[in-house]
Amino acid sequence: MNFATIPYRSRVYSFVWPSIWDEIPAKTLHVILPQIKEAQAAFVIYEESEDREPADTVLQGLRIVILWKLLGLRWYHWLKKRAFFSLYADELSDLLNTTDFLLERPQRNKPPFDVLKVGRTKLVPPGHALQNLSAEEFHFLGLHLQKLSALKDAELGDKETAMERAALQNEIVYTLYRPPGEKPENNPRHTDFTGDERIPFNRHNWEEKARILANVPTWKKELIIWWFSQMLLRIQDAHPLIFSKKGKSMANRYGWLPVFRQLAKNPLQTQKIGGLKLSYLLYELNQLIEESDRLKSRYAKP
Repeated sequence: MNFATIPYRSRVYSFVWPSIWDEIPAKTLHVILPQIKEAQAAFVIYEESEDREPADTVLQGLRIVILWKLLGLRWYHWLKKRAFFSLYADELSDLLNTTDFLLERPQRNKPPFDVLKVGRTKLVPPGHALQNLSAEEFHFLGLHLQKLSALKDAELGDKETAMERAALQNEIVYTLYRPPGEKPENNPRHTDFTGDERIPFNRHNWEEKARILANVPTWKKELIIWWFSQMLLRIQDAHPLIFSKKGKSMANRYGWLPVFRQLAKNPLQTQKIGGLKLSYLLYELNQLIEESDRLKSRYAKP
């Protein structure tokens, strides 16, 4: 966290605000994401412009708005606000520089919510940086995210489209957030704990079970989907052999199920492959691609 003290009228006021993505509270993150996107776009224009002054004016204004919201000052904090505005330009610039991490690609590993409460039921996430996400979950998340993206520009007033969008959001979130399991492997206090508190993903009743999320505020579901989307981009960057144009044929319009079948020694093991953690699957795929490239290089005609 960042800390600062500002003297004002014989008193000293303390300020605390996040220094990394993981420290930003969920509600604050949801509120400032639009400004962050604007600031990132303004920064690109600033970097590429010959006359930087107009873009810089816009950028600095957005940075002030973002910092203000990160500070979490309420309407009754009027003395703190006056202390903040008493800063000299260079002092304000130093504070704004602490938010520069927001101008880069998001790097949030922490799930937006440690627990998502739905009535008396609590749902838990797949851990930091999707550490417990299975290959099968990744398959269905990818397909649903594509469908949701296709609805992005659809008419908002279309009732049928709105219902489809809401259903997709519920199903994406339920793939990530599920109730804790009762078996020893789901219990953090048990010696057999596997790291994942959630009940196993069941592809046969998952869409029906996802309806439990119907009354969860939309902003929470949107933030969870945003978190997964930015994690997905980072996974793709970390595994260029798999997600580059060269490797895109591995997962076609049917998602990753064809890949599971290729990795399985027989069709009956396809479900077993799908239950593996995504990190293990990606490691295996990288090994297969590297071995294939070595063989091609060895037997290539001179």
